[in-house]
Amino acid sequence: MFHPVDNNFMITANAKEGAALWDNRSQRMPVVRYGGDDASQSCMSVRFNATGTLLLALRRRLPPILYSTVDQDPICQFYNQDYYNSCTMKTCTFAGPFDEYVLSGSDDFNLYVWRVQDADRK
Repeated sequence: MFHPVDNNFMITANAKEGAALWDNRSQRMPVVRYGGDDASQSCMSVRFNATGTLLLALRRRLPPILYSTVDQDPICQFYNQDYYNSCTMKTCTFAGPFDEYVLSGSDDFNLYVWRVQDADRK
């Protein structure tokens, strides 16, 4: 996905290398590889919020996770005891007039919605 404000930047989701922010003017190495110590964690979907300050990533067998665009370490993740993401490809996205919600589908065929301010900040 291209950055919504500065089209020199884009984010990618990769099964082997995880989520990364790229500068189109310098394509050899990502600017940020998200996940800190778990940066190579499988990632199947990643989205910017409307202002490009946050990104939401969907990883395999893990809950959706929120990052600041400029930091490799997560802000929080979104948990529900019934949510599970293992066997099908899914996407995630921000929702609401101010991107105050995040959404993702689950293997139980339900759509899960979390309010960003209620996220697990651990």
